[in-house]
Amino acid sequence: MSEEPHRVLVDAVLARRRRPGLWEAAVRRHMELADVPESAANEAITILVNQLLGLREDAEWFRDDARLRERAIAETLLYSTELGRDVPSRPAQEAWSWYFSLPGPGGSLAAGSESAKEEWLRAWDDWAAAAAHDSAR
Repeated sequence: MSEEPHRVLVDAVLARRRRPGLWEAAVRRHMELADVPESAANEAITILVNQLLGLREDAEWFRDDARLRERAIAETLLYSTELGRDVPSRPAQEAWSWYFSLPGPGGSLAAGSESAKEEWLRAWDDWAAAAAHDSAR
């Protein structure tokens, strides 16, 4: 595969396309990049994909502004693979990690509290406003 499996997986998921074996390829690549066991890599891919799906669902700028969407995806990939933890969106990445770790109804993960979700979205909106401002200069 010539492209990074993480990115191919993200593009497929956001476009609602099924690609057999892609999840497994991304997990294997994550194991190599982050030097983590399979279970940790699978969890990291789950967190990555769920965050981007959440942005698609809840952040208007993510759906409507291709430039901001691409930057958000790139920073989320860098952060999640641990290749670049000091990205401008780090507060939003950390807010997502917190939100995703909270138990939801019935003890399920990724359904945390509404206030944690609002904090996560606010952090991304702040990032998007700053990114839009920077590119306008």
